[in-house]
Parts: sequence; structure tokens; C-alpha cells
Amino acid sequence: MFISKQEDPIHGVALLAAAKKYDVDLGVKIDPTVLSPAYSLYFLAGLKIGVLSEDEMGLLNFYSRGAERIFGYSPKEILGTLSINLAPEHLREGREALFERVKKEGVVKGIETQRINKTGNLIEIVADVFLYELGNVPCIAAAVRTK
Repeated sequence: MFISKQEDPIHGVALLAAAKKYDVDLGVKIDPTVLSPAYSLYFLAGLKIGVLSEDEMGLLNFYSRGAERIFGYSPKEILGTLSINLAPEHLREGREALFERVKKEGVVKGIETQRINKTGNLIEIVADVFLYELGNVPCIAAAVRTK
């Protein structure tokens, strides 16, 4: 059931709290009662949109069931790998500039871009990218929908 590399419900709480803070559209309203460790990962797993995040080294540390539907990778295949591998070569430089902007502003919404799925095909997505902390470690998350 867990979708976090650390299999730690606190990760889900941190993601949901940041999504609520930045008013990120997860497709459903975030009820404060889901900000409990016992329920947060279950809540994130049930979302129709994809939620994924990376740590300060660019390694994927969170990957929801919605992200699995969009990108085609299982959590076992993708967690711990470099998130940049999901971006096409021609968009990688812009991705780094975007992340610098997110680190400065906290959130960037409505980004229309492309990513690569497991079969190697380009997919059109819209993402809200936001900053959150897991303990004292800064992480960047994205709430992703297909166009």
C-alpha cells in the first residue's frame, strides 16, 4: 500500500500540508482530518492525478498510484531513480530553471510540458510544482494531470 520510498506516513502528511498551504489542486478538497499520519498515504494513493516528488539530489522519493497510471512505472521500478529521466532531453535545461523558481517562490502552477512514459512515448501533462520539507530536507513535488 505504501508509495513512499521511506514507507513513512509522515511523508504523506508533509506533502498534503504543503499542497494545502500552496492551494495545489489535487482534484479533491484537502480535509484537515486527512493530515494524520494514519490516513495521509491512503488519501494520496486514491487520487486520480499523479503526485511525485524528489529529494535535494533529484531522486524520486514519492510516487502515487495516479503517477503510476500516467507514467506506467511501478513504485518499485521508479522510486530512488533520478526524476530527470522522466523529462525529454530537450526540456531538461528548462526543468532546472523551473526548480530554481519553485525553490524561490514555493509553488508554480499550471505548467504545460511533456514527459516520457515507461514505453518511451512523450505524454502531454499539466503540473503544479511545489516545495515541501521532509524533516529538514527540502523536496520538490508535482501534482500531475494528463492534458
